[in-house]
Amino acid sequence: MLTFFLVSGGSLWLFAEFVLSLLEKMQTQEILKMLRLPELGDLGLFLRSLSATTLVSMGAVAAILTYWFTHRPKALPPPCDLLRQSEEVEPQPVTRALSLLSPTADLNIVIVDKPEKAVVLLQHVEKKETPMLKMIIVMDPFEETLRERAQECGVVLKSMQAVEDCGQANHRAPVPPNPDDLSIVCFTSGTTGIPKGAMLTHGNVVADFSGFLTLAEVNIVDSLMQASLGGNVRVMVLGAAPSSPTVLEFLRAVIGCQFYEGYGQTECTAGCTFTTPGDWTSGHVGVPLPCNHVKLVDVEELNYWTHNGEGEDFLVAIVVPDPEVMPSWAQKKGFEGTYDELCANKDVKQAILDDLVRLGKEGGLCSFEQVKAIHIHCDMFSVENDLLTPTLKAKRPQMREYFKTQLEELYSVSI
Repeated sequence: MLTFFLVSGGSLWLFAEFVLSLLEKMQTQEILKMLRLPELGDLGLFLRSLSATTLVSMGAVAAILTYWFTHRPKALPPPCDLLRQSEEVEPQPVTRALSLLSPTADLNIVIVDKPEKAVVLLQHVEKKETPMLKMIIVMDPFEETLRERAQECGVVLKSMQAVEDCGQANHRAPVPPNPDDLSIVCFTSGTTGIPKGAMLTHGNVVADFSGFLTLAEVNIVDSLMQASLGGNVRVMVLGAAPSSPTVLEFLRAVIGCQFYEGYGQTECTAGCTFTTPGDWTSGHVGVPLPCNHVKLVDVEELNYWTHNGEGEDFLVAIVVPDPEVMPSWAQKKGFEGTYDELCANKDVKQAILDDLVRLGKEGGLCSFEQVKAIHIHCDMFSVENDLLTPTLKAKRPQMREYFKTQLEELYSVSI
């Protein structure tokens, strides 16, 4: 039987030369005879009808594909339990939102997508926690028993279709809003304390979007990936912290549209800063939008300062090693022990700090941007231990209070 060798890189040319020399020494019928597989019936007849060159080409492709499948880069293990990250939590987010909205907003109409959320709303009405709620509009179909339950506590339950039909039968002339009219009450995620409802006017919204459009005038770029997204995607915006340069470059190349990064806060109608067209660098969130002014101020209660000489003026870090990666990494460094033992090992802590400093230097960080001291913590940050919000953002005040002793020790030792 003709055997094909698995090859890679420059060895592919040697493989091709080997095949050509083999063809020179062997007759076509001999090759076909070696490839004859009687038990395959018609397939054998088909193969015997092919030329030797075709057969060799098929074998070469099969060999290359086999090599690729066995040597392709393997996916890196995730740093956390992705199944847990995507686990749906019912119905706590709705309950928490209502407990915050009740004393601060006079909500008498609420629109929800699922009947299950309407049940949660009715439970609060039944407990006299949200007496202002008078109507619930549900997008998905629901049972008549839910409507009856709502009537018993004085709430009108309507389907979205019924609301649309009512609007269709009772046309009203539109009343344009004024710039100072309230447009959105947008609640923060609670990273710095209890979530706050930012009252955003129509003027806020128009100013923010006009600033965005000023910076993001771009032309259409067609691509296969864009076609898979509907064919009309021109711009994609990434929010929050700067994205990884590798990820951003990949998205720009594969999706084939303009990517911009921004940063802001709920109180500023989301956008505060935005990257500009033509600036293809990464690792930052751009410049202030034309409608915004940015000012740095001290926040004494959080110990944030805009200048040196007060508070902490160098970086320290709380490090939580990946339980799956830590043991193998430590073994390569010559350390032994359980995960907890490794986290408590001072030499391991120093090795981690050395790695952080090395990576910082490779990334071009200045001295004042480097971490000077670290504390190793064994437990992952989570919603359950109140260190992350439901949207998995860090709760900075809670973290500062939780690690108060460790942070004070790090600054005292470093000084």
